[in-house]
Amino acid sequence: MLFRSKFRDINVSLGHDVGDQLIALVAESMGSTMREKQRLARIDGDGFAAYLPEADLDTATAVAERLLSALTGPHDIDGMPIRLTACAGVALAGDGDDLQSLFKQAEAALELAKQEGPGTIRLHLGGELVGTESRIRMRADIGASLDEGGDDFELHYQPIVRVSDGAVYAFETLVR
Repeated sequence: MLFRSKFRDINVSLGHDVGDQLIALVAESMGSTMREKQRLARIDGDGFAAYLPEADLDTATAVAERLLSALTGPHDIDGMPIRLTACAGVALAGDGDDLQSLFKQAEAALELAKQEGPGTIRLHLGGELVGTESRIRMRADIGASLDEGGDDFELHYQPIVRVSDGAVYAFETLVR
């Protein structure tokens, strides 16, 4: 389970000292929601990861909601209430999933959550990561072929036929 927020905005507008205080408050608040055997870690400037061994879908969703609420606040710094926006990506372990693959799956879910907007929790349900990997691989293959002159590509012209009289009135060009 991964969480991202906008700490950078706080650092820019209020300064790094306030940002550091805020991170400490957020970590304490999020940590207080964790149960025995559950782990929380700050993974970079605005990101946190939670590990929930043997969690099912309902447990993972409930924990994600609690952590998201704890992260967003409000957090009081010198009498000023600060609210953050954040998103979460959740992956559940299946047969053969190791920690690295779970992290990748949670990152893919988090990217989808960020596209939907603040407060979103997205679950990785298997197909999303595969599609992401195949798109990356396809882009790399296309780029490599173009760098080598594009000889792997073929142009095909497909006629577009008017149904009323069967006449060809246009062509569609396809690259394969």
